[in-house]
Amino acid sequence: MESLTGNGALTYPVGLLTADELNLAGGVFDAANENYYLYTGQEWWTMTPDILHSSGWLSRGYEYEMKYNGSFGTGDIYNPVGVRPSISLAPGVKIASGGDGTAQTPYEFVLE
Repeated sequence: MESLTGNGALTYPVGLLTADELNLAGGVFDAANENYYLYTGQEWWTMTPDILHSSGWLSRGYEYEMKYNGSFGTGDIYNPVGVRPSISLAPGVKIASGGDGTAQTPYEFVLE
């Protein structure tokens, strides 16, 4: 399906959440919270950069990430954590059939 928004360069437009979106969903910086829908028990990156620290020959980048305990904070980009892809749905999109979100039985949506 061709995208009706954006620049049209992506066949399947997917992005990462921002630290602001984690906060709006119930995440609190540096405070554990396992009671909101983005909590997975896994660490994953957001798309929000934190700081680039340079000291002589050494440069380290830091990015905001979801932590194991449901908090979010910053992490060194050299740490191996995952990503959690995100898509934006248009207003009025409804689930059409009861898939479970896996590749074998994906969710199916209709625009009402």
